[in-house]
Amino acid sequence: MTRLIALMGMAFAIGVTVISTAYAGNGDVEAHHPWARPSIGNRPGVVYVRLYNKSGQPVSLTGIRTPIAKKAEIHTMSMEDGVMRMRRVEALEIPASGHVALEPSGYHIMLFGLKKPLKKGAKFTMTLTFDGADQIKVKVDVKKQGGMDHSGDMKKHHKQKRDPLSGLKLKDLTPSPD
Repeated sequence: MTRLIALMGMAFAIGVTVISTAYAGNGDVEAHHPWARPSIGNRPGVVYVRLYNKSGQPVSLTGIRTPIAKKAEIHTMSMEDGVMRMRRVEALEIPASGHVALEPSGYHIMLFGLKKPLKKGAKFTMTLTFDGADQIKVKVDVKKQGGMDHSGDMKKHHKQKRDPLSGLKLKDLTPSPD
């Protein structure tokens, strides 16, 4: 009986660990699947996450802190006159009983002044602050975009050049053989 209780306790602890890396929340707001791309040289880092508002009132993400960067900001990307533009956003509203996805080519979190490069497989913490001073501490996994393996036959599929920070397809400037 003691062994069964110990095993059940271990299974519960493992389950809690798995859940805590998938999402974190304060009851009203949850952060699901936070992840970052590996950083390149001294360029800023970028973080993506899905934010869910379980309350009946809109909630705004107003601040981000992390021990791995001097500054963290919310940014958005938009296409203007055929050019992709990135702009800082003071706050990001999550609608009542809704969600907002911070993802490539849209809203995202920029990490400026990284204290060390973000390497694939690393993890770090980040604190999200919402209006009303509510906070959520999340664990961020550093991985390739979407966790895809770019080996073997996948290389043919991903032959197009992409911007390493935004993941956007870049126009090939090589003249065509025509």
